[in-house]
Amino acid sequence: MIDKFNGNVGDLERDKFILGGNNDVRVKTLTEFGGAGTTDAFGKLRISSPHTEFDAKQIFDNLPLLYDDVEETGSGTSSTWSGDLANTTLAVSLNTAGKRTRQTFRSFNYQPGKSQLIVMTGAFVSQTDNLTGITTGIGLYNDDNGIFFEVEEGVLKAVIRSSTSGSVVNTKYSQANWNGDTLDGSGDPDTNPSGILLDLTKDQLMFVQFEWLGIGKVYWGFYFDGVPKIVHTADHVNINLGPYMTTPNLPIRYQIENDGTGAATSMRCACQTVISEGAAGHQDTGIVRTISNGNTQVDANVGGTVYALVGVRLKSTHLGATVRPITVSVMALTNDNIEWLLLINPAVAGDPSYANVTNSALQSFNGATANTVTGGTAVAGGYISASKDGGAASSELESELVIGASIAGVSDTLVLAARPIGSGTLNADIIGSLTVRELA
Repeated sequence: MIDKFNGNVGDLERDKFILGGNNDVRVKTLTEFGGAGTTDAFGKLRISSPHTEFDAKQIFDNLPLLYDDVEETGSGTSSTWSGDLANTTLAVSLNTAGKRTRQTFRSFNYQPGKSQLIVMTGAFVSQTDNLTGITTGIGLYNDDNGIFFEVEEGVLKAVIRSSTSGSVVNTKYSQANWNGDTLDGSGDPDTNPSGILLDLTKDQLMFVQFEWLGIGKVYWGFYFDGVPKIVHTADHVNINLGPYMTTPNLPIRYQIENDGTGAATSMRCACQTVISEGAAGHQDTGIVRTISNGNTQVDANVGGTVYALVGVRLKSTHLGATVRPITVSVMALTNDNIEWLLLINPAVAGDPSYANVTNSALQSFNGATANTVTGGTAVAGGYISASKDGGAASSELESELVIGASIAGVSDTLVLAARPIGSGTLNADIIGSLTVRELA
């Protein structure tokens, strides 16, 4: 550190910044400057355009299409959405063993060489006393791997969860031992330079940030006065013998648990975003593949009935993969007008048989007359006119509602379907294809 500066910029090393004015100039290295959160996980200054992978605001509802919200174990838990507060409160009951989890269906694909930043808001607990038996968590994690904050019986911790050993191991860094800023309000220049006292009952703007190519650096932090403050850092380069966690492709999770001895307690879940940082933020890589009927048509014989053409879901071993639909193509082989629909999680009659797609995260099925469709959420659709369109059409897709999985490990299904326009008995023969980009 240089306390005084004589005005000759050439005297400074190239990797140092000049801060201040006149002759009383402080100089900081990139590392020291980045300690304030001004660089991403790979040490690049945050002057690039971040790419938003996901954002969630609970303004109109609790986002049931984006979040699974369940009582995983026990009893006495609840989830209550407030439109006025734009948040959801997760709660457990007095002396009642129970665990409540709110988690995105989607796991967020990490792109190697890019810094991944996850920003979340909420409050860890509703009170700071009587927390015996209570554990809450907020971060990017599931039951097997992740990076998150945890409050365990009143003690705030930064946690890395890993299953690289074959079983789940939680490495926990208690607040008093953080190597950045303990936020304990002591004002100690070495351990609490900000002088800030973190209140677990108040809503916080927090983040986790990491690099992962098997190994890398992990950061936990909070925003104060609009500035990111890194409170703890864990490095694994030149230290580990293998990855610090099995996968970086993980969901956002809020969780509260009472082991049966705790008081009635709650936590708040508000807003979240996932950002890929870099010169271009995120590039579309991965494998593009097409699932189609081939030359086997679906006999759609009843007007107004919806028939499945093709469907896909994630293999149970690949629930962390990201599969993004790109295009659909639909053709009527007969002189019929049709409506096509791309549906997520519809009910498909006839119990279609899914088969593994080779070298893929997917399973797929080809539809038949018996596979009529009801329900689900339409994420894309359109009409095809036999006279104007020649009975065929292709469409590019744009939707952030991608395939994910429930907390219980049940994959979403994505089904391309068609409805012949008309009434009564028809004889529409329809084929279709769904093209997706698959990120592992």
